[in-house]
Amino acid sequence: MKVQNLLNAAVFSLLVFTVGAEEKSMDDSWVLNPWGGYKPYSKLERSEEGVHLSKAEGKYGAGLNFRKQIPAKAGDKAVFQAQIKGTGTLLFRTQDYTEKGKWLSVGSVIARVQLTPEWKDVCLTVPVKNQKNGNTGRISGFIAVEKGGELWFRNSSITIEKSESDQKETK
Repeated sequence: MKVQNLLNAAVFSLLVFTVGAEEKSMDDSWVLNPWGGYKPYSKLERSEEGVHLSKAEGKYGAGLNFRKQIPAKAGDKAVFQAQIKGTGTLLFRTQDYTEKGKWLSVGSVIARVQLTPEWKDVCLTVPVKNQKNGNTGRISGFIAVEKGGELWFRNSSITIEKSESDQKETK
């Protein structure tokens, strides 16, 4: 009987772990950007409805950093996809790093989309470029709303579209 109970507990634990792993999304990978231009810092909340960034009262609004670095190099494209809603304008750009992960700079190109009260799917793309102080080898995403804006998002992802030269090398 004890062996059967242990087996049942093990199977149940495995099922719970598996279901939890499937539900994990990239939405948990966003953190407040600590830059001084975003002070006072906004309120960041997570719920079943999505991620909510409110009280964007900093001089330049509020920003979120994607905490994972993704391999990318000049010529590639960074793509942010999500379902969004809110007020104001959403901005997407990259944070650029060397191949070894040393921060270089924020990306020079910004993609923008107007937020609406209803959920909508967005796909924002920016080119990955080298910086004056080094070659980009990794990126992370950066999203922001302007002062007074409010953002809800869910089902977010950042992917890299490899440059044509990379695609030819791998064929």
